[in-house]
Amino acid sequence: MENVETSIPARFESIARLHPERLAVKDGGQSLTYDQLNRAANLIAHAVLSQRGATSEPIPLLFQHGIDMFPAILGVLKAGKFYLGLDPSLPDERQARMLADSGASLLLSNSRGERLANPKLRRSMGRTRRVSCILQDRQERPRVSYAPTRISCLTASSTAG
Repeated sequence: MENVETSIPARFESIARLHPERLAVKDGGQSLTYDQLNRAANLIAHAVLSQRGATSEPIPLLFQHGIDMFPAILGVLKAGKFYLGLDPSLPDERQARMLADSGASLLLSNSRGERLANPKLRRSMGRTRRVSCILQDRQERPRVSYAPTRISCLTASSTAG
């Protein structure tokens, strides 16, 4: 029987070690192997850790659906954080309220997501990091402990007000 009492990053890393060249994610003409996805997630995790430290907190992700979203999600989890997925198609007020409610001070995006965000939303964040601009060469696994019981995702529901 498989051990399910491991964290998402730990399970992913064990798969990446076993099958580094296998296809992990494909979207249209873009694809990532497990090794490529793991390396990209490690880059993002180190960038998040350098900006925010190792405490657990929400990191909003603003992406148009696509392949860039996967390393960002995994990188946030590897940094010991949890992610809040923002949908660029939501009304500006809804996105701003979700950000304010989360208390986040770092937003991860890609160039497409950043173009879709309204200027007020971008200004409301303390820091915005574009995933494609995270160019650190540290691709080793970040030294963060992530328990299987740790929060992975923050979901906001529609509410009146």
